[in-house]
Amino acid sequence: IQTLEEVLKLDSRNREARITLALAYLETQKTERAIEELNALLAGAPNDHEARYFLGGAYEEQKMAGEALAQYERIPSASPLYGSAQVRAGYILKGQGKTAEAIERARAALAEKKSDAALYGLLAALYEADGKLTEAEATLKDGIAAAPQSTDLRYRLGMLYDKTGRPDEGIREMEHILKQEPDNPEALNFIGYSWADRGMRLDEAEAMIRKALSLKPGDGFITDSLGWVYFRKNRIDEAIKYLKEAAAILPEDAAIADHLGEAYEKAGRLKEAREQYEKALKLKPDMKGLQEKIDRLEAKAGGKR
Repeated sequence: IQTLEEVLKLDSRNREARITLALAYLETQKTERAIEELNALLAGAPNDHEARYFLGGAYEEQKMAGEALAQYERIPSASPLYGSAQVRAGYILKGQGKTAEAIERARAALAEKKSDAALYGLLAALYEADGKLTEAEATLKDGIAAAPQSTDLRYRLGMLYDKTGRPDEGIREMEHILKQEPDNPEALNFIGYSWADRGMRLDEAEAMIRKALSLKPGDGFITDSLGWVYFRKNRIDEAIKYLKEAAAILPEDAAIADHLGEAYEKAGRLKEAREQYEKALKLKPDMKGLQEKIDRLEAKAGGKR
């Protein structure tokens, strides 16, 4: 930062130095300084789309959604950053509860950029948030047809298949990803967890999940998957070990708390099981089956008394 500031004292028109300085300010949480630098640059070069895109991001960091949106909207369709700007704008609108408007904008953007995988991903996510799962699925399929190398779109489609009760179709998409990227940890974990959750091919599931964890050590979701495969193998001590680790990494995840509760219950540690079920219910009150599990433990405790 000090060096770049010195450069700008000598040459205030040095664009690269000003852009780099703004990014350095962002990296060091000096967001207001970054905004000053980017606005200064744009005052003399209003068509600098890269600076405008970074300014939008800086405003987002400051929770200034309206200002960020205004910057993204000024990036024209001819710019290489247009698609990325529209994606950021779409998620801002979604956060403001304007999902319908975000959908219309995403569709308009796709009319301009028909092969932009990120825009297909945005539109599918907006449809899903709006409960329009059929439209989300169709959008992802269209996106894969337009951008067949996009592993992100295939992953999203696999997750949607799983969400709509079609795990085998989800696995098929993940297998496509692994043909392109054999070391994709998310795809490996998806397949391994899907098998484990259904109590099938458990040795293969463990191998895939362990490989995923070696590629992405410390990942809470993958650690949870490893604990869950051990639960399915009835290796409860190992299940508890990894599920506790996952819960420590992701303490706000209701599904992980539920898994740990199940492992504690199977180990006969009913007090700890109930604590985890109650935690999961607090985190996600509409999660199916949690109240029934708590009631079951209460019945067990009553029977012992």
